[in-house]
Amino acid sequence: MSNWKIVLPSALQNLVSNPSVERNTTGYSAKSGGTLSRVATQQRFGAWSIQYTPTSSVNDGMYYATASLTSGRTYTFSIYVKGVNGIPYRIYFADTSGNMLGTAKQFTGNGVWQRIEVAYTETATNSRRVYVEKDNSASVGAFYGDGLQVEEAAAATDYCDGDQPGCSWIGAWHASNSLRSAQSRATGTPTDFDTLGPQLEGASGIGMPPMNNVFQEYGLVDGGFFQRSVARLRAFILALNFGGATTNNLHALRKAVLDALKIDRVEPQQPTVIQYAGAGKNLRVAGVYDDGLQYQEVRSSIEMRVPLRFIAGDPFWYEDIEEGVRLTALSTLTNAGMIYQNDAGDWVAWGPGARWWTPWRSSIRTRRPLRSCPPPA
Repeated sequence: MSNWKIVLPSALQNLVSNPSVERNTTGYSAKSGGTLSRVATQQRFGAWSIQYTPTSSVNDGMYYATASLTSGRTYTFSIYVKGVNGIPYRIYFADTSGNMLGTAKQFTGNGVWQRIEVAYTETATNSRRVYVEKDNSASVGAFYGDGLQVEEAAAATDYCDGDQPGCSWIGAWHASNSLRSAQSRATGTPTDFDTLGPQLEGASGIGMPPMNNVFQEYGLVDGGFFQRSVARLRAFILALNFGGATTNNLHALRKAVLDALKIDRVEPQQPTVIQYAGAGKNLRVAGVYDDGLQYQEVRSSIEMRVPLRFIAGDPFWYEDIEEGVRLTALSTLTNAGMIYQNDAGDWVAWGPGARWWTPWRSSIRTRRPLRSCPPPA
């Protein structure tokens, strides 16, 4: 498995109706008496996340209830967790009494957001809970959860709620299941190139984007004045090696890549998202296939090397992380005969003793300032 993936468009229904607690904590509960709250100090999606401050009970945590599952189908529960560094945690499916179903996924907190997933094959059509909790630890340090997803799949796909690109709410915002359209390339199923068939041998053009340096040339003296640098379109190449067992197999591998990249796979046309995982980070860039699949550099009847070239209109890589701040949308001002906006952008009541001036008034005969006036009573 390489560090490179291509995000393939895929339909999805997220069975969690309140996945990022943007309005309330409906559906979430404490397991053993800890404190559960909705906070804007940490977030992975939107402005809010769930904060849980556990008791010293070694397996204390929180759960979401409920998701309706169907017998015989495989589901994956995924969640972004920001745990205390070095503290062990686990996630799992459970029945409505809290009994674990299937096997828990264990992990260790590292102080940053991690996406954790666990799969479960349902044995009876029923409502289920999903848990995130400490794993045999007496720590009382708070941990956070955001971006819950329960989907019918053997492995987690990109997170979906109705606020994400290509996704929509089935009903009320943040109070219903979410759908992702198979006609969107913005998010989907990250798929390793090895899974498609070819081996990725290398990449070029993925570092610093090319720059356009803007100067204003002087009219009467040498040189010019530097104004700024602007990042230009990025071209990057992924070098693939197709090795088939037979000639027909080689063609099949090539067809799989063509199907993944063809511009008319979705409507309207959209760039393909390429993902790179390295140094503990997941990075993404969106590029349009430009060149390389013309059937060239055939080394033998069963082997071919392809320099796959993309053009990225947005030349920057984006990390799978998010930080935000909650803005104050409304302020109540008392005894305000007049208000004004200060340099910081805050609306402030006009205080006692304040004076105001209007601009100078012009006339044919005279030019004098208006006198200062007190604020209205």
